[in-house]
Amino acid sequence: MRLKMITTPRPDREGRLIDGRWVAVRERAVAGGGMVTIRTDITERKRVEVALRDSEEKFRAVVDHSPTAIVLKDADGCFLIVNKLWETWFNQGGGETIGRTVHDFFPRQGADAITAHDHRVLESLTPEEQEYELNQPGKPIRIVLSQKFPIMDADGQPLGIASIVTDLTERKQAEDTLR
Repeated sequence: MRLKMITTPRPDREGRLIDGRWVAVRERAVAGGGMVTIRTDITERKRVEVALRDSEEKFRAVVDHSPTAIVLKDADGCFLIVNKLWETWFNQGGGETIGRTVHDFFPRQGADAITAHDHRVLESLTPEEQEYELNQPGKPIRIVLSQKFPIMDADGQPLGIASIVTDLTERKQAEDTLR
């Protein structure tokens, strides 16, 4: 059997070896024909990727099963994360929420008030709570508590804002009944 010189490199790829290690394989053509193959052990990177994916899945499960509406927005007010309850309350039309702003979901006056509150929290870098009536067309009025706080990067600079909105309606009704 004759050996054939391979001169056309294959695309970069990753694979798992029999012993369980992961490798990245890169092939590059060299001057004068032939090629060089570089194999890099990426087992640790793959372990970290799996750990990160597991952590994100746990985080998403907790956020999505929270009895509160949870939101994370960037410094420009674009949604980065919203949980299922927020989607149920505010995104009745369905469609993608991520990358949009409150102006896509609320009447202008309400959206402007939310945005102003967000800016206050980002400028002061201080958490704030605000109780208000949530009045949505075609739905009963709800009394909610909005808790907002800045999200900081590793250097202490604000990246965005998180909001947790709790429906207080039943509790307020119970309090009124007891009076």
